[in-house]
Amino acid sequence: MKKMVVSVLFSMIFSACGTATPLPPVTTDVGADFTLAPGQSAALNGTDIELTLIGVPGDERCPLLIECAMSGPVTIMIAVKSVSNFFGEFQLTTFTDTNGSVPPMEFEGVSPRFELNGYSIRVVSVLPFPRQSVDEIRDEDYRVTFEAAK
Repeated sequence: MKKMVVSVLFSMIFSACGTATPLPPVTTDVGADFTLAPGQSAALNGTDIELTLIGVPGDERCPLLIECAMSGPVTIMIAVKSVSNFFGEFQLTTFTDTNGSVPPMEFEGVSPRFELNGYSIRVVSVLPFPRQSVDEIRDEDYRVTFEAAK
């Protein structure tokens, strides 16, 4: 009986530690906003471009409940490929307001967009916004909204 209880406990623990199911790819129209989680991809209708959010390796935004002298940018890594070609990985950096939205103005040294084959891909928002510490946000909890325009 004791062995059976231990074996049931071990199987419960190990099944809880399994890897998360990857999110399905998104298909979106050029000009429409689309939101990705780390590891998730989006295909742009009418093109052969596919964008994958690798992750958010840096978040220096000032948490909402903390007083800071200044707030830094958030860094986003994406991979872009087409059916026949891997274009590469791109690092985008941007500031956001406390709602996670990217301001419309440009800042020197901060690049929330890139151009590829006549298309402009830009970051629209990065959520969640940190409340008490940027360390409170797990990598898999980030959601980045993009827009692709011609």
